[in-house]
Amino acid sequence: MLAVARSVAPTIEWRQGDAALLPADSDEAFDVVTCHQGLQFFPDKPAAVREMRRVLAARGRVAIATWQSVDVVPLVRDLQRVAERHLGSYVDYRHSFGDADALNRLLTHGGFSDVRVETVTRAVRLRGGAEVFGRLNTMAVVGMSPAAKHMTDDERTRVTDAITSDSVKAMQEYVDGTDLVFSLGTNVAIARV
Repeated sequence: MLAVARSVAPTIEWRQGDAALLPADSDEAFDVVTCHQGLQFFPDKPAAVREMRRVLAARGRVAIATWQSVDVVPLVRDLQRVAERHLGSYVDYRHSFGDADALNRLLTHGGFSDVRVETVTRAVRLRGGAEVFGRLNTMAVVGMSPAAKHMTDDERTRVTDAITSDSVKAMQEYVDGTDLVFSLGTNVAIARV
């Protein structure tokens, strides 16, 4: 991602680092920190939020977005049911921090003020996207599945193909012509130091 970012915007200083220990010196301060669809993957969310606050200037702002939980995103819920028939239960980390109140509490306890969390839901339209989305989603959930960690490469390939095939069938109610159309909700939090 950093290589692509550098090729698109070479004048920006891009840094690689740990969210719980941001690569910013104590004399550096930023007006805005954003985290789009990343917080749910951080093992120590409170530490990451403290780091976001640490690197912000006085009156600086943070903006964080996390997808809503699987239960409230019908397409994702349907695809999880398909995958669980092949893999058993697993946690979809992409949607594991979908509680708006928990996000608000995390920022408040992290020392932020004027915390506002808004749920934004939009229709997503992927042109000709059912098969591609089905395959990409399957690859993600197989990677998150505890069962897949114990499979051989051949077993993983077979289960990936089976889930993809079943997923494409399950997505038919979300297909409009050749486009995949579904609603996706995100909690967007904005707060100040």
